[in-house]
Amino acid sequence: MAIRSVRLDQETEELLQSILSRTQMSVTQAVKAGIRSLAQDIDQNAQMSPYEIFMSLDLGSGGEARVSSAQAKEGIGNILRNGHDPC
Repeated sequence: MAIRSVRLDQETEELLQSILSRTQMSVTQAVKAGIRSLAQDIDQNAQMSPYEIFMSLDLGSGGEARVSSAQAKEGIGNILRNGHDPC
């Protein structure tokens, strides 16, 4: 079993303390649960086809589109870079 040392910024430390107080978990249990959750998210998203990812993008409808069709390729890239959540 490996021992890890991690530095958390103030926001992350506050989130961790909130999780600990609401769940009565230990720090180790909370970190393990977070790692498992992230691994599941990665596995789930890795199984999506490019078409499924494209269809899940919120590009807006008709006149409400976030970018013009001429800029769609660049717009999709921006959406993905800015943390698109396909769920």
